[in-house]
Amino acid sequence: MLRFRFANRAMLIALACLGLHAARAPVAQADVWATLARRAAKVGDDLPMRQADEVIDQLRRSRGLQDTMNSRFARLGRAGDDLDEAARLAARRAAVRSALETATVGVDSRVLRSLDELDDIARETALVVAEGGQHTARVVPDLALRAGLLERGGIETMAGVGMFGEDAARAALRLDTAVQAGKLTAKGAARGVTVADFGRLLSRQGEAGWKFWSTYVTPHWGKWLTGGALAALLIAPEEFMDTTGKITEGGIKRLTELVGTTAAAAIRGVAEGGGAAATQIGQALRDSYLSGWRGLAALIGTVAFFAMVLPRPRRTLFGWFRRAAVGAAVEKKDAA
Repeated sequence: MLRFRFANRAMLIALACLGLHAARAPVAQADVWATLARRAAKVGDDLPMRQADEVIDQLRRSRGLQDTMNSRFARLGRAGDDLDEAARLAARRAAVRSALETATVGVDSRVLRSLDELDDIARETALVVAEGGQHTARVVPDLALRAGLLERGGIETMAGVGMFGEDAARAALRLDTAVQAGKLTAKGAARGVTVADFGRLLSRQGEAGWKFWSTYVTPHWGKWLTGGALAALLIAPEEFMDTTGKITEGGIKRLTELVGTTAAAAIRGVAEGGGAAATQIGQALRDSYLSGWRGLAALIGTVAFFAMVLPRPRRTLFGWFRRAAVGAAVEKKDAA
């Protein structure tokens, strides 16, 4: 009997020690990222998260994410020009730690201890994931909608949102809604697209990707939805954009094939191109036409030519002549 009680007591002690060790032990890496994203986005702990380890490994190697973080902490101005490299690195680590503490309020203490063990790149990746979850929670207050967005978008989408803020969260929600409604089709594509492709676009292309999306996609959303253009962009963004976030000639050609000449021209920005052309024309006029009476005569002739060719100026000019002719006839009649 005594031996049985001793065995039970020993077992209880062993279980208690095991529980204490489990409470203090770091969480497995895949669980760290999944838990971090769930808690930051304020969704249930049982929400499925796919391929966390693989995604994080890709994010760690992402040039776009690293460039974005470099720009972010360069703007903070926490390290002066007189600091050496070691001091700059220490200042950046302190800034990341401070931001991470703010972004992980309410996160499990074991997860936080695991984050402390990460290297610098992984810790900054954790920061953008946590901040992406926070932005998403603010932009998408509906729990079910937010959980669906996180499940389909995954950690890469939270990272992309964390890099570019609440506007990126709204863009992700808009895209996810379109995908779920069946509005994105990919002609001849080997696979369909999801909102996770948007996350990969932002995290891999960085500021160039967000600039392209904000400049060309958001203002022309309806045009991109036609002909499978948006799906094509998400599957192969390098076919449409360069490293500075501008649309390429190849991208315009591809857009023309998918959405037609008119829509492709609108996306490219004919007004912007016309404005640049107008500036060049104005400079040419100042340099040539406005230098002497002959130049002035040429300018008057040019204005008259465009007034005759273009519909609205032509109607206006003819209206003047018509009113002048009618007025002269009336005056002549009254004089008679």
